[in-house]
Amino acid sequence: MSLTRITSGVVSSNAISTEKLANGAIDSRQLSNGSIEVRHLSSAANSFVTTAAISSNLTANLIQLSANIDAVQSNVNSQRSNVNTVSSNIATGDANSVGFTANVEARRTANIAGAISSVLTTNLTASRALISGSGGKIEVSPVTSTELGYVDGVTSAIQTQIDDLTSNIGGLIDGMTFTGQVNMADDLVVTGNLVINGDTTTANSVNMVVQDRMLMLANSATGAPAADVGVLFNRGNQGNAAFFYDESATTFKLSDTKDPSSNTTLSPVTASNLDVGIVTAATLKYGGTDVSTAISDNAAAIETRRTQNIAGAVSSITTADLTASRALASSGSGKVEVSAVTATELGYLDGVSSAIQTQLDAKIATTTARANDFTTFDTLEANLFSTFARLNANINTVSGNVALGLVQKTNSITSTGGNTFHVATPPASNPTNIGNVQVFIDGLAQQPAISGNDKDYVYNNSTGLVSLTDATVPSGLIVQITCLYPPS
Repeated sequence: MSLTRITSGVVSSNAISTEKLANGAIDSRQLSNGSIEVRHLSSAANSFVTTAAISSNLTANLIQLSANIDAVQSNVNSQRSNVNTVSSNIATGDANSVGFTANVEARRTANIAGAISSVLTTNLTASRALISGSGGKIEVSPVTSTELGYVDGVTSAIQTQIDDLTSNIGGLIDGMTFTGQVNMADDLVVTGNLVINGDTTTANSVNMVVQDRMLMLANSATGAPAADVGVLFNRGNQGNAAFFYDESATTFKLSDTKDPSSNTTLSPVTASNLDVGIVTAATLKYGGTDVSTAISDNAAAIETRRTQNIAGAVSSITTADLTASRALASSGSGKVEVSAVTATELGYLDGVSSAIQTQLDAKIATTTARANDFTTFDTLEANLFSTFARLNANINTVSGNVALGLVQKTNSITSTGGNTFHVATPPASNPTNIGNVQVFIDGLAQQPAISGNDKDYVYNNSTGLVSLTDATVPSGLIVQITCLYPPS
């Protein structure tokens, strides 16, 4: 197709150079009037071309270009007429159009009868690799698009590489030497023996299960033993605890130590405590002394001390019980024995605030004239006979009073500390004769003030008051006054 038109809006500056144009590529019939001006040409343009020549050529070229455009337009019109004819034929269904349609359908059927026929009306399972099925149709495979992506970067047959790796892995591991740290991100299972020749093995396991029944420490030691062997227990900032065989002392030790695990000799700081059930030993020492010997010596000393202890006062009660509920006393031989005093009788001492005999002597030594105060047993006996005599006299008096038909009335008063009491509860009249007034203190008869007798009380018949000769009668005692009255 020849170039028919160039405008300044299509071709930019320096877009067309001489090396890009063949001789005669552009003639006057291809350029319209005024399409190329002198300002569009550089100073290197051919000097023999003049404006008039250019103008003449351009005019001729434009005339030719216009003729060409007309010819093209005529061809387009002719083609449009043909298309319209075809469209008309298809619309009217003539023989040509039917044949054309059949050919098109045959070609379409032939095109979709192949591998693509399985994917015309339904979608495939998403994100799967595609394969040709057994019937030659397109279908999805079990391989996901992610798995298919793992093939990216593979440079040769995968199975070949796997087979080569499998055949070489035995020798690779057998001769493998690691010069740096090897990290295992997952479990490592060693079916055969595991030999570690390093100086330090660190196991940071939380729970270690060891099937061996015997553990060998210092396995590489040879010759005469020279270093300690044992187990250290890390106790944080409190130092280590150790259970080890002290080679210098040829003995096992439990101790606290500040020595690190790198030491071959441990220096105990303190001996550790041991809490066990039963200790069985051929020889057991404490403080450097054989415990069995120490026990025997101590047992002998204890027996001597025991014999000495039971040779004293306690010897009388080492094998037999005492009579129950008795006060204890020391016997004539200085041994512990029971006394005749019962525990109940001994209990009567509870509340005594001073020496009993001193208190009794103070009571006996009183100078009051009360009939119940005595200094000796003989005096007590005489007073008892006197009391009985007075009691008999009183009985006789009562009997006489009864015979005379006298009426007896009794007034009981609880002493509050005084010594004067009314003979009868008012408004009873007062007896006129002291012989008709009898006084008892807590049941003990008192002697009236009658000539020739001791005076325990006096009676005033005008006031009806009985006054005891004692300054006071202790509080709480019952003062009983009995009076005899003629019958009314």
